[in-house]
Amino acid sequence: MTQVGAISANGDADMGAMVADAIEKVGQEGAVTVEEAKGTETALEIVEGLQFDRGYLSPYFIAEVEGMRAELEEPLILLHARALGDVTPANDDQRMGVDILRRALTAPTFEIASNAGVNGALIVGRLLECTDSNHGFDAQNGVYGDLFAAGVIDPTKVARLALQNAASVAGLLITTQVVVHDKPKPAGRGRGGGPEDLEGLEADF
Repeated sequence: MTQVGAISANGDADMGAMVADAIEKVGQEGAVTVEEAKGTETALEIVEGLQFDRGYLSPYFIAEVEGMRAELEEPLILLHARALGDVTPANDDQRMGVDILRRALTAPTFEIASNAGVNGALIVGRLLECTDSNHGFDAQNGVYGDLFAAGVIDPTKVARLALQNAASVAGLLITTQVVVHDKPKPAGRGRGGGPEDLEGLEADF
């Protein structure tokens, strides 16, 4: 590295050694900048931290008026691959996804209550007001109570895997361009193997 620096400095061995020393100190992730000095001495200055070459966007960032510098101690910095304007749509998408997931999680309770002959929406609404995770609706007996104590237990792993699989399928559906599914067949048609079965397929674009 010293030889490469010396060649770049028109054969100046001292300058080559200084460049090699600078590269060794800053490491692979650092940057070395060579500037013309105002005096006759050659000096090496190591600056730790991050340095942005595009300056501040607003004068309100200035912390030192005399030097017109924005020096902050232990600041919290957000690094993003795209413009900050793209962050808002991403947050909106996440918020929408959370709302969809919350509604989806109420579907089993709604269906169980409806199958038991009661108002599913009313049962779901009442359970959402409760903060006790064990509190639920016993559809067999038609009462509210501690479902864990009553022995009404839903295996956590089964519920979690069902939710993960459903989310995986949903993610696949929203990222694909074509979906082929079965069209409901009229009664008495589609006995299997005949050309009429092809009429039951549709492609959504």
